[in-house]
Amino acid sequence: MRRAAFFLPQWAAPLAILLAACGDGSSPAPAVPTVPAAPAAAAAPPAPADGLSPNALIEGHDGNLYGVTEVGGDFGAGTVFRATPQGQEAVLYSFSGGVADGASPRALLQGSDGNFYGVTGSGGIAACGMGPPYPPAAMGNQPIPCGTVFEVTPEGAETILYFFTGGTDGGVPTSLIQASDGYLYGTATAGGIANPATGAVGGGVVFRVAGPGSEQVLYAFDGSTGNGASPQSLMQASDGNFYVTTGEGGTAGFGAIVRVTASGAESVLHSFLGYADGVYPSAPLLEWSDGNLYGVTAYNGTPNSASAWFTVSGIFFRLTPAGQETILYQFGTDAAEGFNPLTLVAGDSGRFFGVTSNGGLLSACGGIGCGTVYQITPSGAESALYAFPPYIYQSTTAFSGVVAVIESADGTLYGITSPDGIATQTAFGGTLFSLSPGGVFTTLHAFGSGAAAP
Repeated sequence: MRRAAFFLPQWAAPLAILLAACGDGSSPAPAVPTVPAAPAAAAAPPAPADGLSPNALIEGHDGNLYGVTEVGGDFGAGTVFRATPQGQEAVLYSFSGGVADGASPRALLQGSDGNFYGVTGSGGIAACGMGPPYPPAAMGNQPIPCGTVFEVTPEGAETILYFFTGGTDGGVPTSLIQASDGYLYGTATAGGIANPATGAVGGGVVFRVAGPGSEQVLYAFDGSTGNGASPQSLMQASDGNFYVTTGEGGTAGFGAIVRVTASGAESVLHSFLGYADGVYPSAPLLEWSDGNLYGVTAYNGTPNSASAWFTVSGIFFRLTPAGQETILYQFGTDAAEGFNPLTLVAGDSGRFFGVTSNGGLLSACGGIGCGTVYQITPSGAESALYAFPPYIYQSTTAFSGVVAVIESADGTLYGITSPDGIATQTAFGGTLFSLSPGGVFTTLHAFGSGAAAP
């Protein structure tokens, strides 16, 4: 698997130096309210819960697999886990939620210092509006806290680097990367600045974290026509600029690809128009050796069947640095190959890989398939490597919940599925799996079945 060589900044650098490094386009971070002391942790059970609903996976510097689960763990608020390539899983950290910790982790990366960094979509000190109860038994129907940026050492020691307030600093983060300057950058779907025309709540932000408690807004979306809103992911290209996918906004309101410079200047490269060219991009873009950007949208595109499901099948596209979009493949052209792509990653063999939430075995999951692991070339030649069998729980669900796949140095693909399990499972918390270059599928770990001590 390809890894970028980044250098983590010294968090203890003087504040003046950190602020100077933030560029002219940054907005000052709001004051961070005093955080109450963390309550004494409850005694861990003899066999701590290994988490449920995994939603991020990376290969660590040591060759092991690392990821996060959105729920589960000792306190029900999610985990950071480690697993060997053979599937021996251990929980490094269990989130407790509340005002002193995050909850519902949803991104993970490993810095060159060996520590892990990520974001939580909930937990922390401020509320970002009403939403589903989380955790259900603990909070009821209450405002969801705005989330955090966290650090976890390989030994399992956790530090919250920033608590979002939901104001001009943003809230409910969705992604995190480490850029070439060594700092952490990410997207948050809430907060920012209000739409000057409508006064609507801000459309989210691109942010930078330069140290504990030091967050800077690189760019704030206002959700106005032609601009993006609800940023979902970002990547940094070789030109040093950041490229953001937004789930809303753009000319037609179906999302956009936005470029943000290191100084905070923003331009919309492409607005998605609906059925003809895709809707709601969310997966990070990839830069290929030809200098172009590649990505997927999970929905819409040209209808390929009388069935409504095939009108929301997704596209694989190329975008030039000037913003010229070309549709290279229409998912659903052959439903057995998969449709509704969720992810796209670059392999070392001249191909991209990803997972789809539907398609494959069309006799499963209500007649639309439980999803596939797919490969696709930069020219748009796509094929399924594996089709997921029916679920053993909610077997007629329309969504497979396959959420991520990565390629290791030996060509093996590793991936995670979200809850319900597959036909070989006895637990409903999701799975960690491998797929060999020869097509052999192996379930390595069933989440919800327990974990070893770190």
